[in-house]
Amino acid sequence: MGLVIRLRAADYEAMLAHVRRTAPLEACGLVAGQGVQSTAVFPVPNAAASPWRFRLEPRGHLRALQAIARAGWALLAVYHSHPQGGGVLSAADLAGAREPVFYLLWWKTAARWQLRAFRIHDGRAYPVAWMVQPAAEAGVHQR
Repeated sequence: MGLVIRLRAADYEAMLAHVRRTAPLEACGLVAGQGVQSTAVFPVPNAAASPWRFRLEPRGHLRALQAIARAGWALLAVYHSHPQGGGVLSAADLAGAREPVFYLLWWKTAARWQLRAFRIHDGRAYPVAWMVQPAAEAGVHQR
């Protein structure tokens, strides 16, 4: 088995709550981590305020990056949602991917929200496996 992103259950639920709360607009934010293990989620306002695209609000983005650094973590992933459906990264998503991190995409089907993970290299998205780690296995991290 290759690389697997390990999301703490609390982090998975925090992202899910954020994308639900923000719909019908796209939600976005950052996921902190150590290695491939998530440690915290930082929702960031969508400066585009659009159901079709996102742009991390610069001050919120900076505050999240500073909090991640202060905690001694690394930026693990950027996440955003497609509330209008579509589990594929758009051309704008690919063009805007500048961080050498994972990209998590939430999209809504008729039944529920779903999640996919990617690495982006040379403008192409490559799927990455992910799992929700039970709280007992993930350790406890507070922020």
